[in-house]
Amino acid sequence: LPIHNGLRSIQSHYESYAAADMLNRNFARGIGFARDGVSLSWAGHVTLGQVAKRLRRQPAVRLSIGVHTDARGDVQANLGLTQKRADAIKNRLIELGVAADRLQAIGYGDTLPIADNNAPVGRALNRRVVFSPK
Repeated sequence: LPIHNGLRSIQSHYESYAAADMLNRNFARGIGFARDGVSLSWAGHVTLGQVAKRLRRQPAVRLSIGVHTDARGDVQANLGLTQKRADAIKNRLIELGVAADRLQAIGYGDTLPIADNNAPVGRALNRRVVFSPK
């Protein structure tokens, strides 16, 4: 029985990695917010509906929802903003039928840039949502 449980855990973790990869490739860019706000855009609501539909079909998947911003503005304000946005995504997924214990919301602020914050294109790339296995 312990081996069976261990295999189930490995399978669940693999499914979470695969789901996170698929969501990042197909849906993460569609999750938008009002400028400097925490309200999801209409497109964000639609996108999260599609995300929730897929997650309801995969009950073993557990995900972290990471939200990032660019380096403009106050560091602490950006951390707070991204945490509120991550919470908004998590709460919407819960409203759409995804169990709360399967989701973790993390706001990273501007701590993990992937592009140059001195260029408009870089700032746009740094403002992102990233799903990862929980």
